[in-house]
Amino acid sequence: MSDLARGFESLEVWQLARALVNRVYDLSDAWPSDERYGLTGQMRRAAISVMSNIAEGWGRHSEASLANFLDVSQGSLAEVHSLAYVARDQNLISQESFEELSEDANRLGAKIYRFIAKLRPNVVREEAAPYS
Repeated sequence: MSDLARGFESLEVWQLARALVNRVYDLSDAWPSDERYGLTGQMRRAAISVMSNIAEGWGRHSEASLANFLDVSQGSLAEVHSLAYVARDQNLISQESFEELSEDANRLGAKIYRFIAKLRPNVVREEAAPYS
């Protein structure tokens, strides 16, 4: 975080997370209304959590805090990815949409992982990124 004066909007991971939120909203917009408080709401909240935790961590103006919030974002991203399986299994999204969402999640997850590793260079990390 060489330039704390920049806003979180300048972070590539935040930009990708924002795009993920928009994809989730677009995909879930046509889902049945009885899913509004079920899968639709949960998946949207998880996607928003990815983006929001990146912003909140950046707003703490501490690399340690940012790394912690990026960890939380990773968890929320895994939730979005897991819920995509439910959406696909329930025929709410196509296989193609599922694969596109999975690719987005994997790309974002890898970038968040590398960001965390950059912020915590002395912390021993597992050999492979969870989204490699």
